[in-house]
Amino acid sequence: MSETLFAGVDHVAIASGDPARLADWYCEVLGFRCLADNGKERPTRILAGAGGGMIEMMPDDQTPPPGRELFDRGISHLAIRVTDLDEALVRVRGSGAEVADPAAAAGGGRVASFRDPEGNIVQVVERPGGWGERREADRLRGTPRTATAGPTAP
Repeated sequence: MSETLFAGVDHVAIASGDPARLADWYCEVLGFRCLADNGKERPTRILAGAGGGMIEMMPDDQTPPPGRELFDRGISHLAIRVTDLDEALVRVRGSGAEVADPAAAAGGGRVASFRDPEGNIVQVVERPGGWGERREADRLRGTPRTATAGPTAP
């Protein structure tokens, strides 16, 4: 099997009570843009970030969501790469979200956590320039790298 058969994550999906409103928040506050909208009353929208990562906002089944904390089992949070953490935090705080103090990010850089309008845990992560390329070069050389710090709680 080719190493590139599974090339990476295409998108993350968030089941939402109001996917249009949540999609609008991600566009207005976090700078995503809408790539696709199925045009239905309870829409599904595909959003994209400047770096190419995508998020699907889809209608939920209207069951109450379980309470969720950062270290609960399962998919924990959505992490969005930013080029300037401090500027990103000004924008997120301006939306009314409560943001945890920035901390060291696992593997390097800085991270801060908050909850979106529906309570989903989101992190903004600033990595040093060329971080991913250096990590991949180390992997190809067989140089092990360890995480330098764990994520922070919102």
